Amino acid sequence: MAGLYKLTPLDVGRCMLGKDHVLGDDYSRDDRIEFALISFLIQGNNRNVLVDLGPKTLDYCNRMFRQWGFFRTFPDGSTPDDIVQDHGNVFDGLSKMALKPDDITDIIFTHLHADHHGMDNAADGGACENFPNAVFHLSKRGWDYNVARRVEGHWNSYLDWGFGDCMMRKQTEGKMIAHDDAEIAPGLSTIYLGGHSECSQAVRVETEHGTVIIGSDDFYHYELMEQGIIAKLCTTRERLIESNSRLADWALNGAIIIPVHDPTVIRLYHTCGEGWLAGARVLSGKAAAGFRRVWPRSD
Repeated sequence: MAGLYKLTPLDVGRCMLGKDHVLGDDYSRDDRIEFALISFLIQGNNRNVLVDLGPKTLDYCNRMFRQWGFFRTFPDGSTPDDIVQDHGNVFDGLSKMALKPDDITDIIFTHLHADHHGMDNAADGGACENFPNAVFHLSKRGWDYNVARRVEGHWNSYLDWGFGDCMMRKQTEGKMIAHDDAEIAPGLSTIYLGGHSECSQAVRVETEHGTVIIGSDDFYHYELMEQGIIAKLCTTRERLIESNSRLADWALNGAIIIPVHDPTVIRLYHTCGEGWLAGARVLSGKAAAGFRRVWPRSD
């Protein structure tokens, strides 16, 4: 039987977003919610795996999000919502774990939005260019969705063009695999979700604390799931409700579900160290039970 994996969250950024953008028009733009940006390091079975990367650098990413209206610019020129990296980027996080980019064997993307895939300046693959030995794993359904919209080198979709071109090169080199519901290694696999975006997938990891499921952006925070709040950003509302229902059911059946934007995840790790998943189990079960009170099973 394969050994179990160690799972470590790396704090690679924080920002603030308007609840109107994240949760819906019933909320005020001035009511903000904190988002953590987290890269997860999975170690075991002779593998060092990263789940998501966070931004490589911040200037372009912050300017882009301000341009799209996600972040505010105040009359005095201040930008209070911008991403900050108090603990550095993913490379700084790896260094603290005594790892180099060359040591990473696999990179799994929960989805392909800029705050997850290692954005630099959009001209190339960003952080992805710095992992020479890694195999990249992403959703086939999501990849096919984006490739189908690519015309004469223009992506015409939500995919950042430099990153998309990088993944095409990696695929040609045999370093990118687009697949769904795939076993990456014994005890490590992906689960297609498709609720937040066409490319959304969860990552299932077997650990000494049991099965852990990293839930992509299909749910943002434990508290939001517990309240049964369905996010605004989705493929369709019905698909996002379905993916949240699956996540809640997994949690109620003993898995630990992990949101990728909840600052609580980082606080748990900083407080509890390697025992952080025990605390996450409590929050996971509570969130799932609350969700089922708001969204009971139709069967």
